[in-house]
Order: sequence, then structure tokens, then C-alpha cells
Amino acid sequence: MTTVVWKKGILVCDSQSTSFNIRSEGSYKLVIDENMAYVVTGSTAEGLSVIDALIKGEEPSKLKEAEIVAMDLETGDGYVYEYSSVPLPIRDKFYAGGSGGDIALGALAMGATPEEAVRIASKYDVYTGGKVQIVYSKKWKEKKKNYTKDS
Repeated sequence: MTTVVWKKGILVCDSQSTSFNIRSEGSYKLVIDENMAYVVTGSTAEGLSVIDALIKGEEPSKLKEAEIVAMDLETGDGYVYEYSSVPLPIRDKFYAGGSGGDIALGALAMGATPEEAVRIASKYDVYTGGKVQIVYSKKWKEKKKNYTKDS
């Protein structure tokens, strides 16, 4: 269980792991490779197994108890893996998933940043907590670097 938020170029999640109602710090659910960043919600073991296969270019098993939210580190595009190894492109302005996803989605709709949305979810969702982890795409970093108040 966790909370993950994607908004074009930004992928944010908490770092709490929960197993049999025991919380622990340890960010197993965020995986970054050369081209993609992945966050697992639900069954961490199942999600990590699928991510490992995707990174190796192998055919992953189907997801049953996990969801994976991914971001292309170059473009910032977001994808969701649900029940299969086929990435579904996120077409909405933003996306939130995991046990605190509904709370984060409401926060985003009210104008919260992705980081704020995860922090708000961690306040109310018992399966969300710990440090907030943020990954930025290359395109987002460039856009931010070239931003001025006059642009």
C-alpha cells in the first residue's frame, strides 16, 4: 500500500512499506533505471518482479495484486500497468494511485502540488507515510531551468 502521484514530468510517492499491518521505512517500491522510474502499489514483491522483467526486456507475469505507475525519464510521460504488462498511457492532467490515491487525487484537484498531495494523503491514509520521494524528468528539469518570471 502506498500513495503515488504523477503529473507531467513529476513522479512522487511515499517511502513507507506495510506488511501485515506493520509499518517500516524502506523504499522498495520506487525503482529507477536508465529510462524509466517505476512505483509499485499493492503487492511489492509482485510489482518488483514485473519491473525487473520489464527492465531486462523479458515478458513479465500478469499483475494480480499490484499496480505500477511509471514515468519516462526523458519526456515525463506517465503510464499505468494494471493486470498486464501493457503500459496504459495516462491521458489526464494528473494521476494518483495506491491506498491514499483518492485523498491525493482530491488534493490535486484542489490545486495541491504532487508533493503536497502525497503529504496530505499520508496524514489520513494509514498505509502512506515516511519520506516523500520525488523524481523529475529531464524535460521537466530543462523547463524549470529555463523558466523566468517574465516567461
